[in-house]
This record gives sequence, structure tokens and C-alpha cells, in this order.
Amino acid sequence: MIFCGDFVYPFTDANSLIFQLGWDFISTPKILNFESTLDYLNGSRGLLKTGLFSTKCSLDIMNFLNVKCAALANNHVTDFDFDVPSFISAFEANGIEIVGFGNTIKDAAGYFKYEDERLVVLNFGWETIKCEPADLTGRGVNPYQYSYVENKVRDVRALFPDYKIVLFLHWNYEFENLPLPADRMFAHHLIDMGVDGIFGHHPHIINPLEIYNRKPIFYSLGNFYFPQMMYGDVEISFRENALFGISVDYHGDVERCKIYLHRQQADGGVVELLKCYDIQTWYETSYNIPLNGMDDKEYLHFYKHHHFHKKKILPIYTDYRKSVLNRGFDKYVLFRQKFIDLIKR
Repeated sequence: MIFCGDFVYPFTDANSLIFQLGWDFISTPKILNFESTLDYLNGSRGLLKTGLFSTKCSLDIMNFLNVKCAALANNHVTDFDFDVPSFISAFEANGIEIVGFGNTIKDAAGYFKYEDERLVVLNFGWETIKCEPADLTGRGVNPYQYSYVENKVRDVRALFPDYKIVLFLHWNYEFENLPLPADRMFAHHLIDMGVDGIFGHHPHIINPLEIYNRKPIFYSLGNFYFPQMMYGDVEISFRENALFGISVDYHGDVERCKIYLHRQQADGGVVELLKCYDIQTWYETSYNIPLNGMDDKEYLHFYKHHHFHKKKILPIYTDYRKSVLNRGFDKYVLFRQKFIDLIKR
């Protein structure tokens, strides 16, 4: 199973020639972060507010890429109002399972089971970056909350004691080059609980790989396919390093990992495979910042001196169990983002 990063396909033709990734990559089953709503009317959106969208042609592209599951626990799946059953059935009609989103929290809390490789994937999104959580009566994503995630991991481990559990997480700040200290601490804890691999997305750029207790933590895969263009009246543009991403072929054994480095053209043109790495070779590349061996205190010191957003007045989450402090951080981050969105509009 290949784990891919952020995917948006806003075009009204299914041009598979864009994906010059080689047959070995294309033919392997995949899961990706579907970073938008689905415009299943294919051009007649009637949508109520501006945000990211993918057309119905994205389903044809995902079938060409052999995508088995679309992960939806992200901050753009609820950009528009839509009929949830129609949204979900559009994926199902094309043989694509979904995970991380639903009409209620019970639906959103489901898992993706890939029987061929005995993998179970759980997908969560962080509310602080506008991943709207589902509740008992309303649609939304599977929430990335400390105790809640712990409980879901325990539940799945009890149901599937012989399967590998993989977490697919929408976390951290956009364009951040390092994992938040709280995310790193929590990732270690989850692996200690029995999780077999963690793959992150949302920063839109590649973040370090860490191998903890012989389990891989890819803190951010970067973008897989995400054209920079106008989405309604909002222009999406990224830094140069957001054109690069990785996709990881992972079967539950870190030694057998294959890392595909790819680059896309900014306007949504060709995305091409640059190189395929084994786990050790990737770990030694310039894309990776070695984190192995640092304890929590050492890493916090390292993070404060090297993370990208140190001048952007964003709080540093150090431990998600500090509930009172974190609630204050959450309110500030959400207010700051709303203010930025207002200025952009």
C-alpha cells in the first residue's frame, strides 16, 4: 500500500498523462489525503462558499492511480455545504472507500482495512487547523484528540490483533518544516501502544522521517498533486519546496519501505517521479533532519531554534495533555486564521 499526501484535482477532463510516475508506482494500491470537497455535479457546483474542490474527474484519476481509499479527515472536506450521502456514494460507486469523515461521529470513526496486506488505517484531523469534528448528530471529520485517538487505537487493536495499524494524520501547521513537539511526543506514545506506522500531511512540504522502536513516522509527505490556481475567488500558491512530495510504499515492515520522491509543476502540469529510495538511503538524504535519539526536552530546544514558524507568533504545543493551556492556544490559532482569511478575501 502506497501512502500519498495531499491531492486535489479541479479540472474537468481526466488527463492521466499528467502522472508520469512509472507503472510500478501507478499499479500499486494507494491511499491518499483527498484535500477538498467533491464537486460530483462536475461543473454545476451551486456551492455556498469559496474553498477547495475536485471535480468528478478526480474519481477517474484515482481509479487510474489505483487508489483504494480516500482519507477525508482534513480541513477542506467541509469547505462547502453538500449532501453527505451523495458525496460518499460518489466514491463508493467508483470502488473507492473513504475514511475519516461521516454524517456523524460514529461514521467518521470508521477504519480502512486492506486485507491483502493485513493493514488497518485510521484517519484523524486536528480541529485547531479547521478540521471540523463530527459529533453525534452532525457531519465532520474524525477528531485528532489525545484521549479519543488512544481509545480508537485500543479498539482497533482489540478487533484486529494480528493486523498492522497505521495512522494517517492531518496535523501541524502549514509549511512547517518540523513536527510540533506535542505531535512527536504523542506519535511515540501511540507507537508504544502498538501502532505500526504514522504518516502525516497538511504542512504541504516534506517533513523528517523518524524511526522510533523500529516503526516509521513520516511527519509530512508533502503534496502529491495540488495545482496552484484560482479556486473560486481565492488564489492558492505555494513555496517552491511545496512542489516536492513523497509517497511511501509500506507493508508494515520498515525495512521494506520504498520512498518515491516526485515533483509537480505549479500550474497542475506533469507530476514526475524523480527517484525511488529505500528507507536507509532516504534517511541519509538532505530532505531529512535526523531526530532519532533526542528526548522530549532536547527536541523542544532543537525545535525552538530550527522550526520555520518561529517568527510568525504561532504557539508551540508541547504536550496535548496540558488541556487548559492548549485550549487557550486553540482559540488563538483559530482566531488568527479567521483574521488572515478575512484579509485575503
